[in-house]
Amino acid sequence: MKIQEGGNEHSVGDRNCPGCESPVGEQFPQPHRDGATTCAGLIHSEIFAEESTPTAGEAVLYRCDVCGESI
Repeated sequence: MKIQEGGNEHSVGDRNCPGCESPVGEQFPQPHRDGATTCAGLIHSEIFAEESTPTAGEAVLYRCDVCGESI
């Protein structure tokens, strides 16, 4: 599974996904916990450089490996 085109390959259902990049102080993947859903998937994360900003800062993308929800 890929979160973004050209990004890391993430392992569906793998709690030790080698493609996940965790922001400081966080650990990914994490169970998809949302009061509005009963999804049993894992939320994966990936850090990327924002090319659209003048400072070229970093941003994080999150996506569930089962339902595909981005958070």
